Amino acid sequence: MISSSEISVVVQGAVAGRPSDPPAKRFTDRCLRSVRRHLPEAQIILSTWKGADVTGLSFDRLVLSDDPGAVPLDARRTPNNINRQIVSTGAGMRIVERPYAVKLRTDFELLGDRFLHYFGKFNAYGGDDRIFRERVVASTVFSINPRRFAPMPFHPSDWFFFGRSEDLRNLWDIPLAPEPETSNWCGLEDRARVPFLGGRTARYAPEQTMWLGLLRKHGDVACRHMTDVADGAIEATERTIANNLVLASPNQLGLKYLKGRRGSLWDFESIAVYTHCEWRRLYRRYCDPRATVPWIDARGYFNAYLYFWYAIGQRLLSWTRGPQADPFANSDLMASKSDR
Repeated sequence: MISSSEISVVVQGAVAGRPSDPPAKRFTDRCLRSVRRHLPEAQIILSTWKGADVTGLSFDRLVLSDDPGAVPLDARRTPNNINRQIVSTGAGMRIVERPYAVKLRTDFELLGDRFLHYFGKFNAYGGDDRIFRERVVASTVFSINPRRFAPMPFHPSDWFFFGRSEDLRNLWDIPLAPEPETSNWCGLEDRARVPFLGGRTARYAPEQTMWLGLLRKHGDVACRHMTDVADGAIEATERTIANNLVLASPNQLGLKYLKGRRGSLWDFESIAVYTHCEWRRLYRRYCDPRATVPWIDARGYFNAYLYFWYAIGQRLLSWTRGPQADPFANSDLMASKSDR
């Protein structure tokens, strides 16, 4: 078992909670205290923005960066913080001093060190999709399964990572998301006709920007926009996730989101994500045919049940509204090889 003395924890993002707030609302303080509690000998690096109030916070090293800001993700101007993640995570990873690292957001806390049990456990590989020296442990929430109702390939979660420091540095050593395609790749009128993603204006979701940024350092990847599942994108998603990540639920990892119930059993978005058992099926399919998969996958069964009724509802809607065409099918905005 890896000792906490071998781990650096990069806690990245805006400081959540002021010193005058009630203890329950000082999320970053709770995050840092949880790391001290469960990884007592770990190096803690807080990577946040210049001007942040870090009074009373416990850390070993502090990195202050210029805030690159957010850009709109959709017509409601939901903030897309991918450049903030790239800057703050990358700055923290560059000063990591231990052989293993955790990437943790400032609005999460650790409930234990259970994530360590998933590292180094799956050691078979298949094909040419391996990038990391060892698989990185990540959260199932929100690692989108594009075979369900959200057709979003190359979308592993960016909530949490644990792995070798060199691998996490590689993961976050990627270019900033470019403009204007990050905020407004195409017109809202066209984007609203894409199934499931009405109102989105960005070319990719933040998680896709991260994963495609990594993959495209190692070769061409065909993915024209956030719902492009043509050209073998689903299979490529599965291969790259199976060969480079281990997905486990927040509960399995010992991870808690502090700002709400996202990722809980009753969060509708969660039926779109992989379960750990589903990841193990990908591992068996693409890496190790002899690998075992647990017979019981309660969360997977629940997701399948909800998806069944969702699909029935969508079929009924299609009968009343007619088929929804992909507006990008004949668009001159389709990415050529040089544009990917």
